[in-house]
Amino acid sequence: MGDEATRRLPAVLGTEASGVLRAAATSRNREVDLAEPRWTAVGCTGARLAAVVERSRPPAPQRPRKYVVKVCPADGRGREGARHHAALERFPADFAARHRVSLEGDPIGLPGGGELLLQNIAGSSLARCRPMSEFAPADRALTAAAVARALTQDWNEETTSQEFGQRGVPVARRTTPGHRR
Repeated sequence: MGDEATRRLPAVLGTEASGVLRAAATSRNREVDLAEPRWTAVGCTGARLAAVVERSRPPAPQRPRKYVVKVCPADGRGREGARHHAALERFPADFAARHRVSLEGDPIGLPGGGELLLQNIAGSSLARCRPMSEFAPADRALTAAAVARALTQDWNEETTSQEFGQRGVPVARRTTPGHRR
């Protein structure tokens, strides 16, 4: 992918993360670079995100894949990859498929304690995708509430059963469409 690619990936992801990402790609006979058009973001936790493209190394046929790399900092709050997988396991399969971005492989640990998540692109496009960190602080609560309402409505329309936690306390009430509490 050339010298230019060697310089620009560390500029966005950092030297450690880009080196680990490249090594992981090389172990699969692939090369990785920033995707065009460029898409980068910084999350509320300080995580750095960037769209990348991964291609087979010659002479293998080119099968480019585009995904988002999320460089999760070592912040002591637990591993985001493990939390992501746990959430996917708890949701009903069709709900998770519709509303959770899937991970491409397992999280990749970083020497400094953080991790890389390789996330598939939800809706197959980043054109209308914005991380919460890009919203003004005053707008984040309104945006999160709108997303929560949409997800809750879909969740409630999906099933009529009720799930209970370990001590018999309802965790999430699933109701039929149009039900009001």
